Amino acid sequence: MMNINALILAAGSSSRMGTQKQLLKLGEQTILEHVIELTISIEFTKIIAVIGNEKDRIRNQIFIDDPRFIWAVNEEYIEGQSASIKAGVRTIDEEYVNVMIFLGDLPFIKKETAGHIYRAGLKELNEDKNPFIIQPVYKGMPGHPVFFGNMPNKCFDLLEGDKGAKVLIKSISSHIKIDVDDEGILFDIDTPEDYFEAEQMIKNEKQGK
Repeated sequence: MMNINALILAAGSSSRMGTQKQLLKLGEQTILEHVIELTISIEFTKIIAVIGNEKDRIRNQIFIDDPRFIWAVNEEYIEGQSASIKAGVRTIDEEYVNVMIFLGDLPFIKKETAGHIYRAGLKELNEDKNPFIIQPVYKGMPGHPVFFGNMPNKCFDLLEGDKGAKVLIKSISSHIKIDVDDEGILFDIDTPEDYFEAEQMIKNEKQGK
């Protein structure tokens, strides 16, 4: 059985929002809970949510009853996404890592999309022993989650700054892009305006619009 892990990046300070956006409610759940629930629906070996800013408040307000789920802490969250990726990957004690990276502020990714990327990654793992990346694309724009397969663990140590894994993505020759009909792979909630739009989307869903 292949070990495939989910890594949720949710350590940021939410400076553009002005409040801890991970804990903002969308319907009955927080933004971060929506993302965690999505990963729980997939057969990941381990689900790692990386937190940093207001980490104690997040842990006290969000309880996940799933044995695969763990919190990882990025004390250097001010340094950006790269530090969070490294903090999460450190919890995967394997020489070669298979991981799908989710962002904690993208709550509208469809389960079908995440499942499609997961299955595509699993298929590729069974056919190829070299490092590869699989990424969903909506109308020509690449988004999340991003699947990293057969990646040497030490490669993630090379990441720096707030560009996340973009440098790593560019360095891998096998980059598979999958077209999806899912705008949610791009819709991150960064500002109060984004949050208002997200609330309207949830209301419309409930009303069947």
